[in-house]
Amino acid sequence: MTAQVTSISAQEFQHLYKDHGDKLYIIDLRTHAEVENESLGGTSHFPVQTLTSAILQDYLDQQGHQPDQPIYLLCAGGPRASLAAENLKQVIDAQFIIIAGGLNGLTTLQYQGQRK
Repeated sequence: MTAQVTSISAQEFQHLYKDHGDKLYIIDLRTHAEVENESLGGTSHFPVQTLTSAILQDYLDQQGHQPDQPIYLLCAGGPRASLAAENLKQVIDAQFIIIAGGLNGLTTLQYQGQRK
């Protein structure tokens, strides 16, 4: 396996998402209730509590995912994404990128942008 785990700042991800959001593999690891309350368009929802490497690998295979395409992991603040990355990197050959600050970080950036 050549799986890697890195992170991207909320600000960097925001720019990437704005330009290429429809081409990114973004996995939302939050609970159903969190996603119903607030979500980021274009994500695939797999609650970390029930996510297994087999479930994710099946989804990636169905989507035609290639190992050189990064998988962005999103949670509320970052810890669940880190936990998922550590578990998944042992089995799935991919680059996992944790969105630092999670959806909270992205929401804060959006709020700050509206205040300017």
